[in-house]
Amino acid sequence: MRPGNTTHVDCAKWLLARQEVAGEGPSELARAVHRIYDDVSAELTPILGATAASAMVATSVKLTRLDCEELNAVEARHSRAEPREPLELLAEFEPAVALHVATRLSANFVGLLVDFLGESLALRLLKAKLPVDDDFPMQSASQ
Repeated sequence: MRPGNTTHVDCAKWLLARQEVAGEGPSELARAVHRIYDDVSAELTPILGATAASAMVATSVKLTRLDCEELNAVEARHSRAEPREPLELLAEFEPAVALHVATRLSANFVGLLVDFLGESLALRLLKAKLPVDDDFPMQSASQ
């Protein structure tokens, strides 16, 4: 995520808040991020192909690792023999930290969508699968 891009962070918070999950704990946040990735990847695949859609998800995870000390600390506790996906690791965080990491993962993903597709196409793609309405932060920023 580009430093200081609050629009992507606002979009990520907005998307996470509107995911249909039971509760607000770390496991629920992991499911919410997974749903965002899965839903958007399903729309990306016909446009870019399955490999490129998967690469965007993987890149958002790598970018989050670069600027999220909490994620790196938890990953370091796991042996290389048992690597775990970052979304699985969210369950190990306290709720506030899990929310921070989930927001970073989602914001990096939104940022990549905007960087590669442009804001207009990224917004259309998000609207196709996610509950985006008139108060979505990216939409108001582009008007």
